[in-house]
Amino acid sequence: YAGLWPEWKVSDMEANFQKMTVDITIEYLPKKGVDPESEEICPIYDYIEYRRWRHLNIMQYQT
Repeated sequence: YAGLWPEWKVSDMEANFQKMTVDITIEYLPKKGVDPESEEICPIYDYIEYRRWRHLNIMQYQT
């Protein structure tokens, strides 16, 4: 998908033609991250809860 960094992938996309909405789910792929305080490389074992962002409309569909 154009515009995503290589660490991310589109894992799902769902269009609802009646509601005129498009939902796109993206996923972070790396299994390790950098601790911002110690700068150590650490395994990622937990993710924050699901979040939803509102983006600009695509062909008059809410995204």
